[in-house]
Amino acid sequence: MTTYSDFWRKNRSGNETAELMLCLRALRKVAGYIGRNVKPVFWKGMVETDNRFILLDPGMAKEKYPVSFDTFDALVGQVVLEGLSSLEWREWVIGKVQEEAPAVSDSVYRYLENVIEAAEDIYINMRAESSVWSLYLVQYWRLELEKNRRDPTLPPAPSSLADIWRAATILDEHTKNLHAYYYGPLEILSHLTDELSNIALLASITERRSRRKDVYMDIWGQVAYEISEWEEFQISPDAINFRDEAAPRGETDEGNDEDENKDTDESNQASADPEDLLNRLKAALEDGENDLTDVIAVAVEEPEAKSMETIVRKSQSISDFQPDEMLVNRLKKIFLQQQSLFMRRRKRHIKKAQYEGKIDPRRLYRVPMDSRVFKKKELIVSDFPWHVCIIADASSSMGGKSGAKRPWETAEKFFVSLAHAAAGFKNLIDIYAYSEDGAQCVLTQLYSGGKVYSVIPKGRTPSGQAIMAAAMMLNKKYKNSMIIHITDGAANCGLSLGDTLKYCRAHDVEVFTIGCGCNLQTQQFLKGYFPSDHLNFMDNISGLSEVIEKLFRQKMLKI
Repeated sequence: MTTYSDFWRKNRSGNETAELMLCLRALRKVAGYIGRNVKPVFWKGMVETDNRFILLDPGMAKEKYPVSFDTFDALVGQVVLEGLSSLEWREWVIGKVQEEAPAVSDSVYRYLENVIEAAEDIYINMRAESSVWSLYLVQYWRLELEKNRRDPTLPPAPSSLADIWRAATILDEHTKNLHAYYYGPLEILSHLTDELSNIALLASITERRSRRKDVYMDIWGQVAYEISEWEEFQISPDAINFRDEAAPRGETDEGNDEDENKDTDESNQASADPEDLLNRLKAALEDGENDLTDVIAVAVEEPEAKSMETIVRKSQSISDFQPDEMLVNRLKKIFLQQQSLFMRRRKRHIKKAQYEGKIDPRRLYRVPMDSRVFKKKELIVSDFPWHVCIIADASSSMGGKSGAKRPWETAEKFFVSLAHAAAGFKNLIDIYAYSEDGAQCVLTQLYSGGKVYSVIPKGRTPSGQAIMAAAMMLNKKYKNSMIIHITDGAANCGLSLGDTLKYCRAHDVEVFTIGCGCNLQTQQFLKGYFPSDHLNFMDNISGLSEVIEKLFRQKMLKI
């Protein structure tokens, strides 16, 4: 069999974890070449299963490492299929058809559902015909359609009708000796193939998705009518069990379970625990660079947004600045007040003299009077603890001189003091530096494992891109969170602040910007995006600690 990835995939490993991570990195690059708004790629089990991700089955490798080139070609084909599908609004089209199509019986619906899915697969293949991606799609479908082939002389099952149409259109493989029930629907679908080829040539994506929806609505009724002629067969004593035949691709009937399990057991003899493998993959992903490019691209609603590649990495250089003891004490005082406020609120939410709850020994004398000898602790809704994410502009201008001090040195001293003050409290503090490096937005983690790290300021200022990345990294377990953005200039690359703040408002993420030594033009620029109560300007960065202390008091202590 001809393979294509052997030409370009050179980084391979015989170690299971290393090879799967190398495959994932390569497949993510493939997704990046397909388009900006392609969903992020993961192995199944690494993230929750939903339609926000492209999830690949690591079992396709069959526990043979490095992964064979024909298997890797098929994996590329799956990424291409799902990537182009997201660009072509596949979910929207199918959702509209299912929402607006006339009601049919459950049995007929399964056939129609499979037909519409196959129509979208064929359409994507047509869209890719003029590119190299079509070669990988053929490899994917050649492997996929072999998994659950059905005897063509038997009456159609929902999946087999769709698969025979796929094989004829995508692989140019025409199945012989078909059961008579196939001919009517396939004749209708052949006309749909011609319609799809014309739609694929349209220039506007809006027109393409609208035309597909309209054509599928027409086909829906025609195919439903043909299938309705099979009703007599379905109630025959010799009828096929349609429920079994409608099982997901890859599942087999009970007659093949024994052989299937035997093959699976043999192939899994050298395989490690799947949970252990997933944990190792997650750890490998966390230890290296985290690429947020695809995640951000999917989250941005505006297709024309000028997003850029976004990387999160850990710094390797520990900061040699010492904490300012006075500043540490002032910050600790705020955190202690926050903790004390929580405890006071907790006491006020204990209700006494209740008819049920926990026995209150101090009120046992009320037993003969009204039996109200219980106390009850209500559910507490408090502002404790917080997730505070600080992202600091580390572009070239922050490394220059501002008055008598270098802005970045002052910022780094504050980070060291904040890290010391926050130790021992339940708030989660994240600190990142951001800048542009080689046309990438790079966020460097400055606070990790109780240590503060350093970076050298350089590059341009992708403020919108960095804020977007920070918003997507907020820990959802914390009910209260805020982003504190520190900068000395206007954004000059990456996502616009408008696109970023639109996302933040939609997800209830508060962003506060502190402008340090900004000129009048930059101040006007920032005022155009941030409300006045979320924007602070200073003549120079020396007042940074006072502004953040004030912000902590306002949000954490409500004063």
